[in-house]
Amino acid sequence: MNEEVSRILQMLEAGKINAGEAERLIRALGDAGSGPRAEEAASSEESVRPVCLNPFRDLQELFRIAGEMQARAVRRQSRWAHWRHYRWTRQEAEARGKRAETMDTAERVRFVLTDRVVVDRQDFDGNTPLSDLIHASQSGWERPRRIAWDNLRYGLEDEFQIEIPADDVDKWDTVQAIVGYVGGRVGGAHTSAAKPEESAKTKSGKGKTGAPSSQPA
Repeated sequence: MNEEVSRILQMLEAGKINAGEAERLIRALGDAGSGPRAEEAASSEESVRPVCLNPFRDLQELFRIAGEMQARAVRRQSRWAHWRHYRWTRQEAEARGKRAETMDTAERVRFVLTDRVVVDRQDFDGNTPLSDLIHASQSGWERPRRIAWDNLRYGLEDEFQIEIPADDVDKWDTVQAIVGYVGGRVGGAHTSAAKPEESAKTKSGKGKTGAPSSQPA
């Protein structure tokens, strides 16, 4: 296009065309340059023009992806924790039922002391003082001792499915004291459950063997 304009200007200098004709020719060249070819050239220039990146937009997208990944990880962790809790609870219930069928009260109390309280000594009997078991290792901290007593209380409650007041724990001095306490609580529950039947039988027996009936023989 520049060459054609130069040629028109040369023709004007040579006197072959006047100024008006030169202006019309140059204007015609400009109109021709704004046609379809010019639009294609402009679009091709835009296509090859480098795209400016938006760092803020890219950072926002990265934060969004990182947030979604963290949320998925938290959900998986929570799901696994609940699964472990339910599985452990079922396994403990099954094991507790088997111990109730195969072990007596003293053996189950020993299990709580060794596996739940984790006492320092394993060679103990019914007459062994609890202070020798729980406070065998000398420690200047009161919290470990309190944790041991709490584990004893919670372990017995879980093993025998009973509620034990905190004041009752302070009254135990030997292993046999625990066995007697738990045996009384568990045995008392069975006895109270059997009382209605016994009272019904007693009443029926009194009806038969009690005062003589007023009806003639």
